[in-house]
Amino acid sequence: MLGRIGRCFRWVVLGAVLTLPASAVAAPIVYIVQGDVNITLSQGGANLFSQIVNGATGFINFDSAAPSINAFSLSFSNEGPFSLTSPYGGRDTFTIHSASLVPGTGFDGTNVTLTAPGPPFDQFSYVIGPLDASATISASNSSGPPPADLVNQVFNFTNPNANGSLFLAQPSLNILTFGATIGSLPGNLFGENNDLVITANFTLLSTGVVPEPGTMALMGVGLLGLLAMGRHKAARR
Repeated sequence: MLGRIGRCFRWVVLGAVLTLPASAVAAPIVYIVQGDVNITLSQGGANLFSQIVNGATGFINFDSAAPSINAFSLSFSNEGPFSLTSPYGGRDTFTIHSASLVPGTGFDGTNVTLTAPGPPFDQFSYVIGPLDASATISASNSSGPPPADLVNQVFNFTNPNANGSLFLAQPSLNILTFGATIGSLPGNLFGENNDLVITANFTLLSTGVVPEPGTMALMGVGLLGLLAMGRHKAARR
């Protein structure tokens, strides 16, 4: 009797695996990422500041089969103070307390192309968007006011797109470059004719993955099968 139950359960396990949707077996993978970001401040096409800083973190949900970037969140914090090569609106020192990038309304992450298949890496290029960006910024004049300091001012932006490359060697996302405009600070806020444009170019590595629900379900079915087989063998003794 126990033998028939064990055999039936093994068939149930096999049936569950075979009937799982393809997305559960080859599902998009959520990669946890961290790395550096090159922050650039520019006015009218002229760079006022550019520096590579570390401390960027986030995740990216990537489907290599589609291919597509389904979701992401990137952020960095407490960068600066930065000294500009020339003052902007009478202020020559800027601090970015925090900044984040997430998909915006109507986000399309399907413009992803496999440009160079591996081994050792599959290289993809992409243009995705729109993006929602948020930044908290302070600015001051190093020689003292006027003008008055800008303290913890929050700016929210919607940007058309981000672009970059992604190098994938399963199961790791080895390198992700992600270039995007964080936003443009309105020139009239600073008494300037041109906006102050903040761009960020991320270079990120994956530090781990988050299992998809389908993968977890498959693992659970497998563990139940192993447990049943173990009990069956114990009963036969």
